[in-house]
Amino acid sequence: MINSTTISGYVAATPKVETVGNTIKASFPLCNAEVYKDKNGVKHERLHKITVEAWGGLAENVVAVWLGLGKQVIVNGPLCSSSWQDKNGNWQRRNYIKANEIELLGEARPVEREPKKVAPDFVGAGFSGEENF
Repeated sequence: MINSTTISGYVAATPKVETVGNTIKASFPLCNAEVYKDKNGVKHERLHKITVEAWGGLAENVVAVWLGLGKQVIVNGPLCSSSWQDKNGNWQRRNYIKANEIELLGEARPVEREPKKVAPDFVGAGFSGEENF
């Protein structure tokens, strides 16, 4: 079986870059929108978000340098999931994409880290930038 996911969207928060063992890990929420019409012809927009993880050179040389809040990208990699038991004994689960490739869309220039928390396209759309992705 092939596990490959390709998704485009906007970086919805400043990427988190950290050292894990001997390698660099970066993670960020990616959001995109689905536009549809209901049975009455009324147009609706549904927002989707998923966490993207990148490791090693991709995290250090692409995410840490080029990705910032609101940047539009295409991500390619397997869909992964992890589960754990929280401190209350409840099982938690999360899905994420482990990036093999990240293609930058739009202007290619290193980002300047700003204190913004929400991508402009998603302001007021139910994302505060504070969610746990």
